[in-house]
Amino acid sequence: MIVLGKEKINLSLIPMKELISAYKESLSLFVSLLSTQIYVNVNKLVIGSFLGMSEVSIYDMAEKVSLLIKLPVSMMGQAVFPKISRERNVCFVNRVMFLVAGIVSLAYVVLFVYSGWIVYLFTGEYIEVASLIIRLLGVSAILVSFNNFLGGNRLIPFGYSSVYMRVMVANCLFFLASTGLLWMTENINIYTVTVMTVAVEGFCLVTLLYKDWRLNLLKL
Repeated sequence: MIVLGKEKINLSLIPMKELISAYKESLSLFVSLLSTQIYVNVNKLVIGSFLGMSEVSIYDMAEKVSLLIKLPVSMMGQAVFPKISRERNVCFVNRVMFLVAGIVSLAYVVLFVYSGWIVYLFTGEYIEVASLIIRLLGVSAILVSFNNFLGGNRLIPFGYSSVYMRVMVANCLFFLASTGLLWMTENINIYTVTVMTVAVEGFCLVTLLYKDWRLNLLKL
């Protein structure tokens, strides 16, 4: 009432045509986000269902460590997205992409060398399996540093949200097919699930490179 009375703000109904238009514009982004969340977060559910909570704890720790070296990707991506959307400069996107990929690669080298010490810091003991899983998941961080700037920070600002959606859906289907294959061959373990995670990001990288090349958005 204060807002309506004192501030003299009038509320109005949004026309249905505008709502439908906004829905159509945001649908591709919603589907992209949903597909990404499925193949990113289902791994722990698969491990917990088929292996056990001890493996879940190992994978969860390794995932959290890998998320640390992915921070520059998300931070830089959010920082430069307005500039990319405004200027649509492919060369600028490439420069930022390689800069972030270089930072993440250096972080991965440190992670690879000190993975055993990191495991000891969190658990109080040396667990060889956890150290190996950290190293494997760290590879996905390097792939993500490229995928972020080949996908969401390139296709969406340039008006190809639907293409980005199809790539993310393809990633999700690739993940589900890989999980099904592991299940049918009775080969689900913490190593195969981790390798599958990296493989999905690799598949995403190849697909995005192809789509960007077809749309003339690489200019490397």
